[in-house]
Amino acid sequence: MLEEENSVILHEIVALSNLSLVLNNFWSEKVGELNALAEDFGNLHGVNSDLGEEVGILTEKLGLQETENLHLKGLVEKLDKELHEVTNLSDQLNNQLSVGKDLLSQKEKDLSEAKQKLKTAQDLTAELFGTVEELKRECEKSEVLRENSEKQILELSE
Repeated sequence: MLEEENSVILHEIVALSNLSLVLNNFWSEKVGELNALAEDFGNLHGVNSDLGEEVGILTEKLGLQETENLHLKGLVEKLDKELHEVTNLSDQLNNQLSVGKDLLSQKEKDLSEAKQKLKTAQDLTAELFGTVEELKRECEKSEVLRENSEKQILELSE
């Protein structure tokens, strides 16, 4: 009986030893996995931290970009308003230019008519001058004839 008990105990010890060995192997394997998971977790934590920094940087850049976009939008609106004003001014200037051209054309026509009238007046003046000169010559001839006639009358009356 003692042998049987020893044999049972020995079997139990062997079984427990095998179980202990299996559990130690299982525990070693799980510790390795846990260490690998801890290392992966550390790596992921580092990556997550890096991504958090990148997100912060990108958020800051996005804020700056949005601010710049608002500024550019304001500039575009201002330029659009200025373009509208310049377009209106250009239209006004074109209208004034058209009116000026029409006025200039009318003045050129008036000037041409005035030149024609002046030429006509100059021609008439020249013609009148010629007539006056001719009349002066005729007057001089008449004066000479009158003087001659008076001399003859005086001579005859004497």
